[in-house]
Amino acid sequence: MRPANCPVVDFDLWSDAVLADPYPTYRRVRDLGTVVWLAQQGVAALSRYDDVRAALTDWKTFSSAQGACIDPVRASRMAESILMSDPPIHTGYRKPLAEQLSVAALASDASAIMSVAVTHARPTGTQIPVQRLFSGQARR
Repeated sequence: MRPANCPVVDFDLWSDAVLADPYPTYRRVRDLGTVVWLAQQGVAALSRYDDVRAALTDWKTFSSAQGACIDPVRASRMAESILMSDPPIHTGYRKPLAEQLSVAALASDASAIMSVAVTHARPTGTQIPVQRLFSGQARR
């Protein structure tokens, strides 16, 4: 349900045109307000960095326990994980990952990690904007 007085974003944030040059659209969305209604997805979204950052640390108000994706069907199919949990369960997942992925833990593997990253970053003839990869809409 759309919150009262919430500005509406009725354009496609994942269109090719927006993904090719997203920054004017990001500005447009931020200018609409702190909270906007994404009409195509039927959800409210925070539009500004500081508000998003605050929400990410306020798990009691902005819970991830029921899913961290917009699509409720996809969310219902996901198993409990670091993305699908709140403290204290989330903390149980995060602690060993934080230790294993710390700068100190990865330092001895830095050159191997860079080599893999460079290999996968080489042009393949098909371009997929990074935003599409993270939006779950990558074209095959």
